[in-house]
Amino acid sequence: MSKNNLTPDPAHDVTGNGEWSHYDLARQLEMRGYRVDADPEDNQHSYVYFEDNHVGDIHGDEEATVTTIESAEVKISEGCVSLYQGEDQHDRVFGYVSGDGGGFFFTWMPTLAETLDSIEEDEIDGDGGLRKSDVRDFLESYLPTTPGGRKRDW
Repeated sequence: MSKNNLTPDPAHDVTGNGEWSHYDLARQLEMRGYRVDADPEDNQHSYVYFEDNHVGDIHGDEEATVTTIESAEVKISEGCVSLYQGEDQHDRVFGYVSGDGGGFFFTWMPTLAETLDSIEEDEIDGDGGLRKSDVRDFLESYLPTTPGGRKRDW
């Protein structure tokens, strides 16, 4: 007996992609064996899982879109982080975490918690295929090892 190895593709497993509501698309995916978890930080975003693997996302509300994560998912590493990108209007240094054509900004604040709370998606270029929660997790462990983090004695 042979077993088929199917690659989950939630974007192609729904009808009405880009036209139907977030709820309707999530319901379709769940009926097809996917698990859909709401993003606790963004009520217009949900994570799509297949066998405990994050395989896609739902973005939007009334006219939502399902996307599939490519197998070569964007990974975060030290080389993706620019610790000094510039200064904001309050003369605070900010950095950037790069993804695939976009990313997230963060502002160096007095505490690590405040710095992590400052993470914002690039409004012009988008998230670059990164999830805010992954950027936060990476920066939480990486920033204290940098000269800026050690200077703040986190």
